[in-house]
Amino acid sequence: MKYNCVIIDEDYKSILNLQKLITLSANLQLINTYHDPFEAMGAMNKEQDIDILFMDIQFKEVSELQVVPVIQKMVKHIIIITEDSKYAVNAFELNVDQFLLKPFNKLKFFIALNYVIRILENKKDQVKLLYVKGAAKHSFSQVAIESIVAIEASKNKINIYTLSEILNGYHSMKEMAESLHKFPDFLKVHKSFIVNSSHICRVELNTLVMINKLVIPIGESHQEKLRTFVKERTFII
Repeated sequence: MKYNCVIIDEDYKSILNLQKLITLSANLQLINTYHDPFEAMGAMNKEQDIDILFMDIQFKEVSELQVVPVIQKMVKHIIIITEDSKYAVNAFELNVDQFLLKPFNKLKFFIALNYVIRILENKKDQVKLLYVKGAAKHSFSQVAIESIVAIEASKNKINIYTLSEILNGYHSMKEMAESLHKFPDFLKVHKSFIVNSSHICRVELNTLVMINKLVIPIGESHQEKLRTFVKERTFII
């Protein structure tokens, strides 16, 4: 499996060095590079899931104390790179995953990288859970993310279709979309439906047939995105 990564560094030579090291790893896929942290923050909100960020913590126009907490919400793991060892203390206070002092060699790079990849692999093996708010005050139902087939908006609540049951939850579709943002299998295919793509049985002209026989309409504004999703996963022998 390849993990998506991004580089933020004001030093062009440093970016080139990191790009070379990333190409040596079978586990990484470089999505983009940035010289400006503000440009990076704007773009990373729109880019696909980012697993690892390689980031220089020394910026001319902004403090790392301002940048890191904002960027942490956009990526899963951060490896800090810098020329000044005094930033190491700040880096770990900010709860980043690893710290590389420039100039670093190939061995140090892969030690830091493998540490983060082990965390990602361990998380992948864990059962991921969602807690759904019930009608009663302080009442929540536990749902395994993988068991969710689809989520439907229904007036002031949502219906969650799982492999074994239908649950009612008192959340908005916006809240559900935000909660499931880091799970790439979930797609919004209609203003009233989010589906788990791993449970799609059939794609028809304007509908999806799910593994539990649930038939879901495809909204007109979502058809192009779904066509692209299917095309990227189509294999013709």
